[in-house]
Amino acid sequence: MTNQWLTRSGSNPDAEWRLYCCPWSGAGAGVFRSWPALLGPGVEVVSLAYPGRERRIKEPLCTSVEEIADGIIEEMSEEVDRPFALFGHSLGALVAFECALRLSERGLPPALLGVSGAVAPGHDHPELAMRHLGDREFIETVRGLQDGRDPALDHPEFVALVAPVLRADIRAAEIYALTVRPPVGCPVVGFAGTDDAAATTADVGAWAFSTTAGFSLVEVDGDHLFPTTVSGANAVTAALRARMTLTMRPGRPSTAASSEKPPRDGAAPDPAVAVRSAWIDVLDHEKFSDDSDFFAVGGNSVLLARVAAALSRQFGVRISIRALMAGPTPQHMVDLVGELVR
Repeated sequence: MTNQWLTRSGSNPDAEWRLYCCPWSGAGAGVFRSWPALLGPGVEVVSLAYPGRERRIKEPLCTSVEEIADGIIEEMSEEVDRPFALFGHSLGALVAFECALRLSERGLPPALLGVSGAVAPGHDHPELAMRHLGDREFIETVRGLQDGRDPALDHPEFVALVAPVLRADIRAAEIYALTVRPPVGCPVVGFAGTDDAAATTADVGAWAFSTTAGFSLVEVDGDHLFPTTVSGANAVTAALRARMTLTMRPGRPSTAASSEKPPRDGAAPDPAVAVRSAWIDVLDHEKFSDDSDFFAVGGNSVLLARVAAALSRQFGVRISIRALMAGPTPQHMVDLVGELVR
C-alpha cells in the first residue's frame, strides 16, 4: 500500500529510531529533506505530506488539526515497529501533539515529543489571531514573522498560490490552540526562537503543562522560521538526537548497530531463542516464563518497540508493536514470528 501521508527521503530504514516530522503552515514534507544527514543513520526521518501542496497539490486542504490527524493516524499506527518520536513546528507542533494523544490512546505512545514555535493548546492569544485579517494585512503579518526575508512574498502570483494554503493552515492552528487538551504521557522538549513574535519563550514554556512526563526548553537563535536556517536546523536536530539517546537504557548497545543476522550457513534462527534473547536484552533480567505478560515483568511500550525492531531485523519481516501487544507473552511472539516467516 502506498503511503499517502508519509514521505521518506534519504533515511536509513533499518535505523533504531523513527522521527515523524510535521511541517509548519504553508510548508510541505520537503522542508525536512536535509534532516536525515543531520540526525545520522540511527534515525529514520519520516515527513508528513499535507494535502494541497507538493505531490498532493490537487487535493483539498485540511481545515483543522483534527482532520490532519484523522488522515494520518492509521498509516502511523500500522508501521510502529520501533521506538519513535514526533516533532512539529508551528502548526506541525499541534499536529504532532494531537497525533501523540491519539497514538497513546491506542497503546502506541511516542518516546518523545518535540514542539517548536507554537503556543501550547489552551494558552493562545486571541488578540493576535491572523485568520480574520484582510489579504494585504495577512501577508504583511506573515512577512513580519520571518523578518521580511522572503522575497517571494513580493510576487503577486506566488502570493495568490500560497495565501489560501497559509490561511487554511493558520486558521486550523489558531482554532486548535484555543482548545484545552489532556496532557501526553511522554517527555516533551520545546524549541523557542529568541526573536519569534508568534511564539515567545514563555509561550513555548507553557507546553510544560501538556505533559506528565517532564518538559525541557531549548532556545534557538532566530525568528519564527528558525528551523529553516542552517544553524537552527542543526540546533534542533542535535537536541532531538541527544534526547532520543537519553531514553535508551544506559550502557545498552544500539540494536541498530548490533542487529542480529541469520547464521551464515543459511539456517533460520529459532524464534523461541530469538524472542527470549530480545526480552532479556530490553528487560535486563530473565525472570519471566513463556506465558508472562511483558508489561507485568517491567516492560513498557518503548521497550516493546525495541523487541519489535530486533525481531523484524533478525527475521527480515515487519513485526509491528501492535501485533506484539495483541498477546504480549513470549509464547505469543514465538507463534507470531513462526507464522510470519513460514
